[in-house]
Amino acid sequence: MSLTDIEAANLGAHARFIETLEDALVAFTALDGEAALRSWAELARRIGAHQVVEEELLGVVATHEGTAPPRGGATALVIAEHRQLDKLHALATQRIELVHAAPIESRRLAMVRGLDDLLRFRHLLEHHGLREERIVYPHVAVALPHELRAGFAERLART
Repeated sequence: MSLTDIEAANLGAHARFIETLEDALVAFTALDGEAALRSWAELARRIGAHQVVEEELLGVVATHEGTAPPRGGATALVIAEHRQLDKLHALATQRIELVHAAPIESRRLAMVRGLDDLLRFRHLLEHHGLREERIVYPHVAVALPHELRAGFAERLART
């Protein structure tokens, strides 16, 4: 089965999130705090822009007649995961900053201890992406006509 425009746009955005996240992880594990923070900030920008479009889209779907969300795809659940991603991102940002500021002789141990915070974020992001891929966006693709989805798909493709 081929993907609709909106599904493809969401998958592409999530692939870019993971790519940017991996750039940050590579820099973090190389103890390059400046590069890690740059990639981490870019990730926050991309995800934030995506969340704005997605939450607007979910609002449109929620008000469209006869489009009750499927089990596991409730708008409130998706938005709650967005807020949790924001919290975990902020926590990981602090961890990167602490490691970057640590004396060089203790930086590697601080990085190993801090890696959990970055990976916790990654795991939630992947889980959230799967929820959207398997539940939310297939529902959106059926619930909204192409004309209504197309503008959202274009906006998601830029995140």
